[in-house]
Amino acid sequence: MQIEKQPDVTKVYINISFNHFEIIIIEKSKLILYNTFAYHSKEDFIYYILFTTEQLNLDPETVNLVFIGAISEHDDLYNIAYKYIRNISFGNRNDTYIYKYEPKSNYSNFTLLKSF
Repeated sequence: MQIEKQPDVTKVYINISFNHFEIIIIEKSKLILYNTFAYHSKEDFIYYILFTTEQLNLDPETVNLVFIGAISEHDDLYNIAYKYIRNISFGNRNDTYIYKYEPKSNYSNFTLLKSF
């Protein structure tokens, strides 16, 4: 919530882990929804995202989806999401920490590092 600076843009954040993901929807700088879903396939994954956005009357052609966590542009989850949702980006931690082991990406461990 602290990094969300565009009050007129609805954003859907998806924090991906190995077998579950969290979905966070922010609209006009307010939390609209937070939920966790377990998935076993890429079809489960996209179903939960599309069902959630449909229930909140969000258009997959215009909604801004931001991936954070364990995902890359080469993953099946990204590919199926991009098939149905046009505006996909990856989060950016914008941190200045010195790491003993460099993170896989600039959006991995996003929630952990942005929680304090």
